[in-house]
Amino acid sequence: MTSLADLGSRAVDLQAHYTDVGILPRAMLASSFWPHFWSGGIAWQALLFGLAAGASITLILGWKSRWMAGLLALLLWSLHARNPQVLFSADTLLRWLMLLATLIPLNGAWNLQGKPAQSLQGLPAAIPLGLMMALYGVGGLLKSGAWYSGEAVAMALRIQHYAGPLAGWLLERPQLCQGLTWFTLAAELATPLLLLVPRWRVRAGLVAFWLLTHAGFSMGLSVGIFPLVAWSAWFLLLPAQLFGERLPALRPGPLNRCASGVLLAILALTNLHSLGWSHTPKIEAALQRVHLAQHWNMYAPQPMGLEGWLLLQGRFENRPLTELFSGQLWSLDKPQDLSQHYGGMRWRKAIRAQMIDPTNRYREPMVVWACQHWSQVLPDDPPTYISMVWVFEASGPPERVTKVLPVGGMDCTPNPGPSTGI
Repeated sequence: MTSLADLGSRAVDLQAHYTDVGILPRAMLASSFWPHFWSGGIAWQALLFGLAAGASITLILGWKSRWMAGLLALLLWSLHARNPQVLFSADTLLRWLMLLATLIPLNGAWNLQGKPAQSLQGLPAAIPLGLMMALYGVGGLLKSGAWYSGEAVAMALRIQHYAGPLAGWLLERPQLCQGLTWFTLAAELATPLLLLVPRWRVRAGLVAFWLLTHAGFSMGLSVGIFPLVAWSAWFLLLPAQLFGERLPALRPGPLNRCASGVLLAILALTNLHSLGWSHTPKIEAALQRVHLAQHWNMYAPQPMGLEGWLLLQGRFENRPLTELFSGQLWSLDKPQDLSQHYGGMRWRKAIRAQMIDPTNRYREPMVVWACQHWSQVLPDDPPTYISMVWVFEASGPPERVTKVLPVGGMDCTPNPGPSTGI
């Protein structure tokens, strides 16, 4: 179900994010053997999305689970390699869960093949445990500054790109925000220790706690599919005693144990490196290239104190200057709902990639895509010129400081002149 939800959230931006007429053409990336690089057309990308959706459905039904998990893992890795700009922590966790799915009996509860239910022992069972210990423990250890002064939650809620439906209500209650800051930090630091307690009721309580906590977090912060992926990971740690029967153990074979041992070693190395406790830059660089590195630095060391938003100014022959993302008359004012202004979490990450890119090499593809996209959306009066403008604003009290930074534009007419400043 999580994989289907992820595919659905991406499919609405299939052309913009995964084709050669989108914001990141294949020519901008190193050549790759992954299937999503075989063609830049929308039909091929749609075919791969459909194949992944089919594999997800068969995985839900419990038919050939490990084979389907392997196919889904291949397509997931390929999809993530195709556009790294739109990735975030949920994608890292989902990749690891999909690898884990190839090693454990996902059809152990029920399946279409009539196989008896099974539980897992040995090294494969240690992977979800280590994964959650790293997610929360390393994430907690990386936090500092505002997390210890009690200001971090309020700072995070002021970043309107990620503001959830209750963000404004929470900001009106500073003492509650302060308490939530320390509550979050304490819960993250305590989770690895509680996971090691050999009592099934403690484990069940911890799982229930984080399921409810992530549901609560999603009301204050809009973080895409992260809560859903986190729930999927926690469900793997539910103790068997909750189901009232003792399942026969599935003992992993030599290949399974070897693969599990390698993954556990990688998990340990990349998180020790993230904490600065292990200096292995070459290994970490190699893990990043194959999308196995982990960086659980969400809102760490503390939330940003600076917020920025990208505006696209469209010039037309027969209509006034327009901000294209919103469709409203041109204004430098902050959009009313930044969390949805660009169309969701993936767009927010792509816009942030534009903001922090020191080479500015991604700006021209963005403007080229904008010219093509809005020429299709407005065929009777297409834009003649599109300009990109960044607006930066300090996100905290006592006062907000705004800076406007034009970054160039492009002629969108059939015989365009030279672009400027991109």
